Amino acid sequence: MEPVRLIFHKGSLEMMITQQRLKEVLRYNEDTGEFIWLVGNFKGEAAGSIKTRERGRIMICIDRKFYKAHRLVWLYMTGEWPNGIIDHIDRNPSNNRWPNLRIATISENGVNRDHPLGVLGARGIDERCGGYRAKIKVNGKAHYLGTFSSLEYAIAARKAAELRFGRG
Repeated sequence: MEPVRLIFHKGSLEMMITQQRLKEVLRYNEDTGEFIWLVGNFKGEAAGSIKTRERGRIMICIDRKFYKAHRLVWLYMTGEWPNGIIDHIDRNPSNNRWPNLRIATISENGVNRDHPLGVLGARGIDERCGGYRAKIKVNGKAHYLGTFSSLEYAIAARKAAELRFGRG
């Protein structure tokens, strides 16, 4: 019975917990998204704590190694470590209910997050040369939509681009 396995992760070889070991120490509740300790001093209590430095994500320490709870959920439910980014559909990084999680590309994950509206109160619009420049970023590449005489025209161009690129 092997409690951990070696995997290649982010350019280095790491020891990662297995699904078997995870299920020995924690029980996952799909309805609440919480892990409950099955062993140790905290048996019966919720596992993990919200880490501000991890942008509100829940971290759980198992066998002296910290894991992001949403990645543990994926391992617990599928038996495999996620191959990619886990996206919280509702944008709440502490909501680890199974139906709220999905594998996403960097671009999909970036689209599904709260973006600041900027000083003009519109996303992707800034003032340039006496006009309003509209832009949108898709798959890491910026697309400039033009400079417009009014803020309303720039916003309309941005909305049209969102629809064209499947974001509307």
